[in-house]
Amino acid sequence: MRWVKVCALLVAWPLAPECARAAEFNWYIAGSAGASLFAGSDGYYVESVDQDGVSWFSTQGEPGTGALGGVALGLRQGVFRAEMEGGYRSMTVRSLFVSNGNGTFEPGGSGTVSAGTAMLNLYAGLPFAADPMLIGYLGLGAGGARLSFHDVPSSNYFDTKYLDSAKWVSALQVMLGIEWLNIPGLESIARRGDSPAGFWSFFLQYRLLATGDAELLDSGGQPVKADGLVNHELQLGVCYNFL
Repeated sequence: MRWVKVCALLVAWPLAPECARAAEFNWYIAGSAGASLFAGSDGYYVESVDQDGVSWFSTQGEPGTGALGGVALGLRQGVFRAEMEGGYRSMTVRSLFVSNGNGTFEPGGSGTVSAGTAMLNLYAGLPFAADPMLIGYLGLGAGGARLSFHDVPSSNYFDTKYLDSAKWVSALQVMLGIEWLNIPGLESIARRGDSPAGFWSFFLQYRLLATGDAELLDSGGQPVKADGLVNHELQLGVCYNFL
């Protein structure tokens, strides 16, 4: 019974007339850090094409891991949230092989692929029965990503070239996580309108990020089409909620 009551308070709290101050000022800022991993069995893939769209060569890379970080500014309405988020992740890619008209060979070396993102995210959650301050949530986001390639090996028919380029592409993401709200006296807040200046919350989140493909030029001026990122990401974060 208490779980049902607190669930109702969490949803109705920002909307109740006696809690108008909480609804008006319930903005939050958040920061997070974690790890990112390339997804997909084919790994990272770069294909060079000529002006007629004919493939000259292709490069495959072994998936790599890397670090990520992000900041967000959002508005909380009970168990619902909307936010603007900026993020950055950087990963190492080891080239596996290059294929072209003269056969297959290994160029060697490794490079880095990074992505800075600007996203608009929407979240919806549901408190756990065992602890109403613990909320499981699902989020969806859309925006753009600036893909950057540094020293990623590629090739033409005669010698190895490298990607050192960047381009903005579209991006989509899905988030699944758990958030703990550190709100002292929630029931009295909702009943009497008493509210502190703010409260902290902490979250653990899984993210699946996918970006569009990027059309670039390598160090020899050759057109290159690089597959977009598909990343598995795990984040830990902290949020301060203003009331």
